[in-house]
Amino acid sequence: MTGIARTARNGAERLQAVAERSSGERARRAAAAAVVLRAVAAASAGAEGAVFLVARARGEVAKLPAGPERAVLRRMVELYEGGTEGVEVSPGRVLTGLLVAYAGEVERSGRLEEADAALELACEAAPRDPEAALHAGRIARKLGDAARARRRYAEVRALDAPCGRFARLASIGEALISAEPERALGRAIREAVRAGDAEAAAIGHEERAAVRRAAGDGSGAIRDLCAAMARFVDPVDRARVAHALADQAVAAGDALAAREALLLVLEQGDAVQQAHARSRLYTLSLALGDELGVRRWRDAWSSKLISLGLYRVGRSTATAAPTLARWRDRLERRLR
Repeated sequence: MTGIARTARNGAERLQAVAERSSGERARRAAAAAVVLRAVAAASAGAEGAVFLVARARGEVAKLPAGPERAVLRRMVELYEGGTEGVEVSPGRVLTGLLVAYAGEVERSGRLEEADAALELACEAAPRDPEAALHAGRIARKLGDAARARRRYAEVRALDAPCGRFARLASIGEALISAEPERALGRAIREAVRAGDAEAAAIGHEERAAVRRAAGDGSGAIRDLCAAMARFVDPVDRARVAHALADQAVAAGDALAAREALLLVLEQGDAVQQAHARSRLYTLSLALGDELGVRRWRDAWSSKLISLGLYRVGRSTATAAPTLARWRDRLERRLR
């Protein structure tokens, strides 16, 4: 049995276990993914009955709701629809890319065990792919397996040389499981800045904001979130961080700063982010007794998008709103 077949079989067993102890939609999705990995294992090993398993996998995937997760699983099945002959001409990198994409989809919905099973197989299919190892390290870290996360991060640095982009991101992951994460993240951010890697530096700032927030350093978290917004190139990333900044401002009782952050989302975010920002602005206006804001944002109200954290807002004596407003104006001028 090949390494890919063995890892795929183990992954299928893990996914089946998730399905058996879960219920509803998660159980159905995990069971379908388990069938797909069984088909991958059989086709990779050239096992008898592989063609039947691949056909069954296609049928199980077809029963899933339409969306990115189903599309990725369907493409995975299509790699093996020619039987073992199809496997020989299917590059491992294609399978790895699909597994990483699947892991990203299930991670977004909090299904870390499913993501972990997919990424372990991705690392087996492409053992010299630093991106797969990086994602596997992140999921292991989120699952609390620090030892495995460190091994994966070390693999990334070995594969990507000491100065590659993936190696810099691995340094951020290693910092988060170190004895002094805030200090280690500072070093990782400085390394990214020296390398001219704005995105890695922004990710470092975003992670350090979470560390500082957990330690009770709200003002430090706000500074890091502002730095992350300044360094991110993708407007969607900026809007995501702006939402996090609004959360932190609300927690600090700085409602005016929260409003400035949400206004930035309206300028930078995608349609979903903007809709969420309008809904939050409405509830924020209600909490502040801002009748003009209530009238302005009433049409955007949606109970599905409201953040419960905005219902009870304090009023701090000092506010970061003027600073955020100036920064927002500078960003807007820079992007014109």
